[in-house]
Amino acid sequence: MGSISLDDINKERGLDFGGDGISVEEWENTHQIAIGILANLMQLQQDIILDDTNCFRWLRDRFREVAKRHNYETKVIYLDVPLEEIYIRMEINEQTKKRQGIKKEIFAELIQNF
Repeated sequence: MGSISLDDINKERGLDFGGDGISVEEWENTHQIAIGILANLMQLQQDIILDDTNCFRWLRDRFREVAKRHNYETKVIYLDVPLEEIYIRMEINEQTKKRQGIKKEIFAELIQNF
């Protein structure tokens, strides 16, 4: 099984500050890289997991179009976690620094755009 993480692509590109915000242009570059990887894995007829927030419908639709061209079925997995729980986890992470966090204003923008 293949997997694609847009956060990992950003890290490889030296953009490991996603929680602080990345410009739209840089996200577009990352998405184009992901689409290339996706198309290559589809040629190998592998099952694929694409790990990204995909907060804009047009991004999800873009990946669906690539899948359609390669006769792939797509499934969106939406985790319905209450916002209260997310904020609690963000606070805990802010204290422990176990993983890279996201600024509250960036997160609020993602929620609004989704």
